[in-house]
Amino acid sequence: MGGALKCGIQRKPKKSSTHKLIAQKYLGKFDEFELDMLILIFKDLSSRQSNSLLSRDTFNTFFQIIGFWGEQIFNKFTNKQEDYMNFDEFLAGMEMYIKCSDEQRIVNLFQLYDLKSQKGIAKNDFLQMMQNYPQYELKKICEDQLFLDESLIIDDFVQQFRKQSQNISEQQFDSSKKIISEGLQSCFSKQSDALFVQDSMIQENGISQKRFGLIITAQVDGQKIEMCVNQSLLIKKYVDLVYKNKHDQLLSLQEFQAFIAKHPNLIQPLYAAFNYNIWGIIDKQPNYKQLMLIMSGDLYRISKKKDIKQKYCELYPHVLIEFSKKGENPSKVICLQGLIIEEKVHQQVQKYGFEVIHVGKQYKSKSYECSDDKQFRLWQNALQAYNNGEISKKYSILEKIGQGQSSMVYKCQDKQTKETYALKIINKQQISQNQVEAIKHEVEIMKLINHQYIVRLVESFENRSHIYLVTELIKDGDLYDYVEEKKYLAEDEAALVLSQLIEALLCIHSMGIVHRDIKPENIMIVLNQNTIKQVKIIDFGFANYLSILNERKENFECGTMNYIAPEVYQQCKELTSKIDNFALGGVLYFMICGYAPFYSEILLEIKENIIDGNYDIQDEFWQCVNDDVKELIAGLFDVDPIKRLSLQQVKEHIWMKKFLEKRKQKKK
Repeated sequence: MGGALKCGIQRKPKKSSTHKLIAQKYLGKFDEFELDMLILIFKDLSSRQSNSLLSRDTFNTFFQIIGFWGEQIFNKFTNKQEDYMNFDEFLAGMEMYIKCSDEQRIVNLFQLYDLKSQKGIAKNDFLQMMQNYPQYELKKICEDQLFLDESLIIDDFVQQFRKQSQNISEQQFDSSKKIISEGLQSCFSKQSDALFVQDSMIQENGISQKRFGLIITAQVDGQKIEMCVNQSLLIKKYVDLVYKNKHDQLLSLQEFQAFIAKHPNLIQPLYAAFNYNIWGIIDKQPNYKQLMLIMSGDLYRISKKKDIKQKYCELYPHVLIEFSKKGENPSKVICLQGLIIEEKVHQQVQKYGFEVIHVGKQYKSKSYECSDDKQFRLWQNALQAYNNGEISKKYSILEKIGQGQSSMVYKCQDKQTKETYALKIINKQQISQNQVEAIKHEVEIMKLINHQYIVRLVESFENRSHIYLVTELIKDGDLYDYVEEKKYLAEDEAALVLSQLIEALLCIHSMGIVHRDIKPENIMIVLNQNTIKQVKIIDFGFANYLSILNERKENFECGTMNYIAPEVYQQCKELTSKIDNFALGGVLYFMICGYAPFYSEILLEIKENIIDGNYDIQDEFWQCVNDDVKELIAGLFDVDPIKRLSLQQVKEHIWMKKFLEKRKQKKK
């Protein structure tokens, strides 16, 4: 008789085996070590999702590709508007952007800047992509001696420094060129027109304007100088240089290549974006060995079954690399961005260690123990930067200053610097998962924005139960309550508020972002002698990239009824940034008369009034109001977004110029 057939259960292949099979396709492009590292990285990042795929948010967090860059690059990797990518797409994208020729890298960058896929880059699109660079990358790009020379920025700086230094000798001046021009900006000075942020400049709320500037270095006569510059204006100067003699024409690929040949700094962020310094290999040596080794040594990893395995571990910036034995290739990579490290100390049994966790329940936490208390203290200090679940380690929480349905707001103090901030604590147990994601989206938007008339997000923390947002502390309340108390504002005070709101909106619109909820309640104020000196826009919960809203047809009604533009109610196919301009008109109307525009006790009538452009400026109060401001309001309330006033037109309006000049004279 023949041998009996053996019946066995077909086991599902392990994910690591599947990843290795997929990786085989890319052996010609990647070194085997690089593929092994990418498998470990993908395995760690995808373990944060229940579907074992790499999410858009996790991808952008680890690779630190923020803002619109992250959206663009993720879409290029997946070739579709989806929120997850598989391992094959991950490797194909890495090949496309990293394992390609220098010429292809420039083509890739060109395609990222070409937002409308028109085989040419529009000036506004170039500006939008530049505005979405992180600050540290902008610094590298703008510290381009050729750019600084061509734009005569260094000469301007030296001339300005000479004007301030008339009382010192030429010899003293030469020896002082290395002094940092730090920034404190007065809200009375024209921030948008001043390239250099000067030592004498300070915000009305006492916050150093240096935080809203960008410090860049350059060479003058062989000496290094540092300049604190207005970031927005510097970026505009850079883009103007790119489009020199181009006017409104598109920048072609050939012109883009020619510019990068002279200014190679522009392409550097693309090299750095994908953390090649962690997973790459050069001359048969892993790139991560060139990074700063923060801490290394033996740790004892505890499995779910309570098995204890000795592992050799090395901590580098943003990654913890685990080895079965010292000298071997890595066996595990833990990408620390987005994770939380909690200390685990059991004094009675003399065990000291830490646990690596994620806010998602599907992530398998990793527990490590140290050999003794001394080793624990060393690891504790090394991991302190990632111990972001414990807000109390960095801040002292002081009195409560506000409360919402699912959040509390406290005054807090940085234990090291003694500076005070506002701390918002959001209880995740009391809100839906969609609301949690919306808060995270708001945080990502706010991380990008650095402007004196927008509330500054200092930092954010998250653990399994709460989200913590640390922001500037604004003590004087919001515009709504201020106007309610005063009944209405004098026109010169309203003009000042409007001018600052315009500067803030110009900044976010240049980044391709729309706020979508501009209203008096979302405008915080700083008072000086009982009048407004400075405003700060808050609440970016509805903010998003305009192109994403239009691509995804996310034209739903959001915001506050009286300030929503008619095209939103009419479900227009394509929105523009002028939806914020319409809301700005509503804020101006409210400041002048003390009540909201398009008012009705019947909600449907408010909507109809907005669509019809029906608002009240006929009653007795409005007979005493300047005709120029009524004309300005009408221009902002135009139901046709094409005809509606642009922010630049509002800035140049006769009413704005007249009352800002009047206010300036008052100040004198």
